Amino acid sequence: MSDIRTIHGLLGSVTLLVGVFAVFLFAVAWMGKRAYTGFHHGLFGVFAWLLILQGVSGAFYLARFFSSGVELVPSAWAHLGVSALAVTLAQTYRAWTNQSDAEKHRNLCLTALASVALSVFGMMLLGRS
Repeated sequence: MSDIRTIHGLLGSVTLLVGVFAVFLFAVAWMGKRAYTGFHHGLFGVFAWLLILQGVSGAFYLARFFSSGVELVPSAWAHLGVSALAVTLAQTYRAWTNQSDAEKHRNLCLTALASVALSVFGMMLLGRS
C-alpha cells in the first residue's frame, strides 16, 4: 500500500508544481496581452490530465484501503470531494475556444488558481490522518 501512497503523493507534488507554473505563466501572459498559443493550451491540458491521474491513483489508494478493512475518517471523504471539484473545474478549459486571447489567459489563470487552491485545501483537510 505504501507504493500507491508514494505514487499518489508524487503525482500530487508534480501536479501542484505544474499548476503553480501555469498560474504564473497565464498571469504574465494576461497582464502582458500576449497571444494565446498551442503551448498555453497544451500546458493547461497537461495540468488537467495530471489532476485526473492524481484522482485515479487516489481511487486505487482508496480501493486498497477498503480491501484491508480500514474505515475512512470524515476528513478523508472531504479530501475526496474537494479533489473531485478541482478535477471538474480543471476540465472547463475546453469551453473557452471562441474567446479573445486576453480572455483565455484570464480564464485559464483563474481556473488554474482555483484548482490549485482546491487541491491545497484538500491536502490540508487530510492532514496527518
